[in-house]
Amino acid sequence: MGIRRHIGSSWGRGEYTRIPDALITAILFSLSISIPAASILFLVSIVGYPLLGLGQVELLFLALLFCLDSWPSILASLFISILKTQHVTVSNSVSSAAKLVVGLILLSNGFGLIGILVSIAIASAIRGVILVGYTIRTMSVLRLRTRLAASIEILRDILRAGVASWIPSTLLVIGQTMGIILIFGTVGPSATGLYFVAFAISTAVYNLSGSIQSLMFPVLSGMENGRVHAARDGIRLSLAFTSPIAILIATYSALPFTLLAPAYSGAANILFILVLGSLLYPITTGYCSFVYAKGAYMHVIAIDLTTTAGRLLLYFTLVPLYEGVGAATAFVFGIILSLIPVAGSIWKTGFKVEIAEYVRIIAIPALMAVALHFLAVPWPLGIPTMILASSFAFARMGIITRSELKDMALAFLSPTSVARVYRHTKRIVMLLFGD
Repeated sequence: MGIRRHIGSSWGRGEYTRIPDALITAILFSLSISIPAASILFLVSIVGYPLLGLGQVELLFLALLFCLDSWPSILASLFISILKTQHVTVSNSVSSAAKLVVGLILLSNGFGLIGILVSIAIASAIRGVILVGYTIRTMSVLRLRTRLAASIEILRDILRAGVASWIPSTLLVIGQTMGIILIFGTVGPSATGLYFVAFAISTAVYNLSGSIQSLMFPVLSGMENGRVHAARDGIRLSLAFTSPIAILIATYSALPFTLLAPAYSGAANILFILVLGSLLYPITTGYCSFVYAKGAYMHVIAIDLTTTAGRLLLYFTLVPLYEGVGAATAFVFGIILSLIPVAGSIWKTGFKVEIAEYVRIIAIPALMAVALHFLAVPWPLGIPTMILASSFAFARMGIITRSELKDMALAFLSPTSVARVYRHTKRIVMLLFGD
């Protein structure tokens, strides 16, 4: 977030020439941390020291991931700051799809954890290549040149704002991947594959929520007044767009495995638990963006550290007992536990939480899901019914306005694409909003 705040500030002031220097400085600093960490893992693998039950090859791929995963988020921050979030959406979507497809292929051929790590590495590389391409094009359009040199002044500014996110973000990544590693080390490759596939599918819902929340960060950072209202809007919209999808996946949790990988149908319960956690995720991430924009960095640290600590605690307790279901429960428990420091922070900042509104947004698709379940409605009919009915209810109840729908579409698609889609869906939009 430090680089995001710095670029957003430079962009807002029209100081475009500072942007390339900020990107290079942040990337070099990130690599200066990730490369030594990867080197330590490499040495551990060479020595043959046992670590969480991982072999030499697994540790080598884990070291590679430290390097591949460290810098693409910096480039993503550029596009979030300049409101070109469709580039981030494309990179996330393509890389997530590649991770799932490659992972399924390698797992079905018996590669186990190595196959999972390879798929994650390939996905990270694809995301990085896509973002590099968009960055080069953006720099070309702005006619900006980059120098392979770091700026101490920019680094100091980035560190001052980024200290609240780098350490907790690193721990959050550890908290997410530790589930896969522990399942492999304590249970075996079969259970690891089940959890990986379910987690890869649920990631799409979490990414959608995160993409919508990221739209609000430049707005919040540039505000002196009205931050509370803007943050609440971000949480509301994120919930409105993701809750029907999350609840649909939970209702038909066996469907993705039936279509993609019948051998992994045992992961349906794992997927069910993981996607339910995405219903609370927008609240914590939206509030974190709000307190970060206010400069309350210690609040962000407390929330993220609590999330990670809760996950790690239950991983070691539940994974040996309940395998993938235990890992999924621990992952979601971290989100639930984070609500405690969020509540404490709200008491200090005076942020007004619209609990009734959030419950109403979740309840609409949830009640529909209950009806679909008890009526045993098949998925070809249930999925469009849920999406259309939720959209109609949200539009008519004012949960989503026409202008907000347009803004969301422009955030993920180009104006030309939005216009093309609108020409084909104009009557549906008019029906939803009662025009």
